[in-house]
Amino acid sequence: MAEAEKGSEEQPGKVEPKPEEKSTPRNYSEEEFKEVVQQRQELKERLRALEEAESKRQADIKAAAEQKAIEEGKMKEVLDAKEKELESLKAKAVAYEEQQAKLRKSLVAQLEDDTDKKVAKEIASLDVLQEFVDARKQDKSGPYGGKGKNQPPKLDLKNFKGSYDDAVAMMRAAGVPIDLGE
Repeated sequence: MAEAEKGSEEQPGKVEPKPEEKSTPRNYSEEEFKEVVQQRQELKERLRALEEAESKRQADIKAAAEQKAIEEGKMKEVLDAKEKELESLKAKAVAYEEQQAKLRKSLVAQLEDDTDKKVAKEIASLDVLQEFVDARKQDKSGPYGGKGKNQPPKLDLKNFKGSYDDAVAMMRAAGVPIDLGE
């Protein structure tokens, strides 16, 4: 059994240094040192060359895969699908714009006074245009809402939802004084 243990401890090609060799550093000659440095430099160059070759190989594989996809028509299929989606969205945008134009035309047609129609055409927002038309429909007794023939009504903008440009357009077209709530 002692022989079995002895055989398992000793491995071929592995030499254990003697205890005295561990503590004593080995001195190398200048030639040996230069040779080791030379080998190290050669190994570094080989490693760099192998890394460059691997990088080039990976790039070639990627290029070949892209080319194969193009040849198989997969890239074209993807582009075709995207073009169909774009055409669909364009059609929806055109339909939406047409719907908005019809609504605007319908709202303006509800107005009877030419001055009101001029004001309505200057209003950019459909929500504000709807409010304007609703306000004009409430009192149809004149262009100034029945407040007197020469007296335009006072426009209260405290809760106005439109843009500044919409308010200015309404003011210019109708000549209505504006109360900014100050």
